[in-house]
Amino acid sequence: MREPLPRLTVQLLGEFRCWLGKAPIPRSAWRTAKIRTLFKILISERRRVFSHADLTQWLWPEGNLAPASLRKRISDLRRILEPDLRQGARSHYVLQRPHGYCFNAEADCWVDIEEFAHAAGAGRERERAADWAGAIAAYESAVQLYRGDFADEEDEDWAREARNHWRAQYLEVLARLAECHARHGHFQQAIESCRRRLETDRYNAGGCHDLILYLLHSSDRAQALMAYETFRSILMDELGLRPSPRMQELYQQVLRGVLPPLPFQPSTLHPPRSTLSHPEPLPLSHSPAYLPFVGRGPELARLHEHVARSKGSKGQLVLIGGEAGIGKTRLLQEALKKLHEDGALIFWGRCRHVTEDTPFKPFAEALDEALDHLTREDLVAVRPLWLAELAALSPRVRALAAPLPENPPLSPEQARWRLFEACVQFSRD
Repeated sequence: MREPLPRLTVQLLGEFRCWLGKAPIPRSAWRTAKIRTLFKILISERRRVFSHADLTQWLWPEGNLAPASLRKRISDLRRILEPDLRQGARSHYVLQRPHGYCFNAEADCWVDIEEFAHAAGAGRERERAADWAGAIAAYESAVQLYRGDFADEEDEDWAREARNHWRAQYLEVLARLAECHARHGHFQQAIESCRRRLETDRYNAGGCHDLILYLLHSSDRAQALMAYETFRSILMDELGLRPSPRMQELYQQVLRGVLPPLPFQPSTLHPPRSTLSHPEPLPLSHSPAYLPFVGRGPELARLHEHVARSKGSKGQLVLIGGEAGIGKTRLLQEALKKLHEDGALIFWGRCRHVTEDTPFKPFAEALDEALDHLTREDLVAVRPLWLAELAALSPRVRALAAPLPENPPLSPEQARWRLFEACVQFSRD
C-alpha cells in the first residue's frame, strides 16, 4: 500500500513556484522547459482533459513531433512529482484518459488560481447578502493571491488566453473591492483599489472613472482633476485616442462644480466624510468635496473683467504666475465657471514634461478639444494655408478637411510664427 503523498503547492500567478510538502521543487529538477510548461498546462485546469493534439501543438508549435515525444514528457513529469513511481498508469497526479491527459482533481493540491477563484466567488456571495465587510475580507484575500500575471514566462496561445482571463478576473475583483469599500464609507481604501486597477491596466477607463468619483467624495478635487489629465495624456500620447464621452462628461461636471452622485448609497453604519444626502448632483461649492474659494478677490475680479471683454469679441491674453501649488489652476477655473455655465466652449491645454517630441503640447491639446465640437463645414471656412499648418499639431485636421496643401518650408523662427498665426486665424474663423 502506497504511503499518502505530501500536499502539492503550486504558484502560477507571478513567479512560478512549486512545493512537495514543505520541500520546494527547484527549477533544475524540471530538467527541461517543456516539462515545466506541460505541468503548468495540466495543473491550470485540473478538471479538464487536454487532448493529445492540443498538448502537442502547444509544446511543439513548429509541428512534426511524434506522439512518443509527448508520452516521454508525461513520463518525466510523473517521476518528478512522484520519485518512487514505478508504473506511469498508477500515477496519483497525471491521469491518462482515452483522448488525452488530465491532472487529478481529487489530489491533495493547493493551487493559487483555484484559491483566487474561490475567494472571488466568496466575495460575490457576501455582496449578494449585503455583507460588505465579509465581501471586503474575501476580495482582499483574492488580491493578496495575485502576485503577478499568470505564467508570465510562457508565450504560447494557451498561456496568453489564460493570462488575459486571470488578469480580467483580478481587475474585476479590484473593482468590486473598491465599491465595497465605498459602500462601507472607506473612500481611501476604494481609491487605493482603483489605483491598483490602473497600475495593472493603464488604459482601464472604468478604473479611472471610479478613481475620480471616489476622490471627489473624499474631498480631493485636485487629485481628481490630476487623475483625469494623466489618463487623458496616456490615451492621447500612446494610443492617439480621447477619453470616452462618459469620462469627458464626468470631467465637465467637475469643472462646473458639480459633485456626481454615487451609484449606490453608502452604509450609514460607517458614513463617509460627507454625510449629506444628495440624490441629485450637488454643487461642489455646497459640499465638503469642494473647499470655499477665498483670498483671491482682487485677482478674480480682474479675471472677470477679461472674461467680460472676451464676450465682446475682443481677444484677451492673461498670464497668471506663481509657485507650484499656490492655486493658479483653481483661480482660473473659478473665473471661467460662469462662462461655462453660459454655454461658452472652453478648451484646455497643459504643459507637462517638456520633451523634444511634444512641441507646442498645450496648443495641440486645445486644438484636439476644439475639433470635437467642429464639423467639416466649420473647418473649410478657415483658409487651407492655416489648416495645413495646424495639421502639424493634430493629424485629425487633415483627416477632417482633406485635401490640404503642403506649406513651403521656412526657417525655424519663421515656421514658429506661421504656426502662431494659424492658431490666431483658426480661433477667429
